[in-house]
Amino acid sequence: MKPRNTLILFLIAAALGAYIFFYERHQEVSEEGEEKQERAHLFDFEVAEAQAAEIRAGDGPAIRLTKSEEGWSVVAEGGKVYKADKALVEDYFETLRGIEAAHLIEEGDVKAEQFGLADPQKRVSVRGSSKDTPWQHILLIGDEMPIGSRRYVMVEGGKAVRMLDSYVVRQLDKKVTDFRPKEIVSFDKSKVAGIEFSHYQGGKIRLARKEGNWSLEAPTGGGEIDPAKADRLLEDLSLLRVSSFPGEDVGDGRKFGLDKPTRKYVLSDEAGKELVRLEFGNKKEGADGGYYVRATGQEEVLLVSGYSADGLPKTLEDLRPPPPPEPSAESSSGPSGEAPAP
Repeated sequence: MKPRNTLILFLIAAALGAYIFFYERHQEVSEEGEEKQERAHLFDFEVAEAQAAEIRAGDGPAIRLTKSEEGWSVVAEGGKVYKADKALVEDYFETLRGIEAAHLIEEGDVKAEQFGLADPQKRVSVRGSSKDTPWQHILLIGDEMPIGSRRYVMVEGGKAVRMLDSYVVRQLDKKVTDFRPKEIVSFDKSKVAGIEFSHYQGGKIRLARKEGNWSLEAPTGGGEIDPAKADRLLEDLSLLRVSSFPGEDVGDGRKFGLDKPTRKYVLSDEAGKELVRLEFGNKKEGADGGYYVRATGQEEVLLVSGYSADGLPKTLEDLRPPPPPEPSAESSSGPSGEAPAP
């Protein structure tokens, strides 16, 4: 082939390659731009301004959240009111306000019934007030799409149907217990001056803290305890969490073994005033296990995991100082390896 022909072919190939490169690059940018344009926030609000919410899923009862001067409450079926955890409520609102729905399906004169949005399976509403001006947002969640794990959604009063990933929908599905506080007892560890606990196997034990130091008060002559283990007991009690809510009042306690608790922990202040009482009953049958407990200020029986409960001290031996380290081979012999002189 002549050099001139070779040069011409090379220039044609270079031009074709440049065209493909810039065309494809333009296509990628265009597709990214379209995707960004298609995704949209459904609504926005300040979490601190929210005052109430309602979550309805299918035929089940609606869950209502209400805010008062005392804080957030969650209202269950039948009107029973429970205290709600502020952090859990606000996390839910953050999820709600951050939703981005993708791909506009229909806009304008929307026929909501075609997407299951005329009588939606799920509905989430939140209302509040901004500078004395009330506002409300309602998210309607309709049918599943025929292909893919997405659902049709629309803001009530809006004119656009979009689709939302099912995993986001699942984040919005909540039960009453999802909003309830999980801590079992709440107390200021610095104000605890006395710990009394008992176990059916080990009798009653009483510890006292004076000038920051823990000592054993009962049984008398019981020997030494490790102060660090007393501090750890307070820490472990403060970190106990509800594993599930059986949804029943304690009553006389017989059903749960709380009429004759297997364990008790009582915390008191310097004046001897009781701060916290925690009683353990029977262990729940089944693979998940857990113990029924009754706590200060709770009429309802709670469940705590067996792993957490079994780690708490039960007898005096659980509070003993660690044994002294055994002497090493070097310390038990002289410099030459011989036994030290008596």
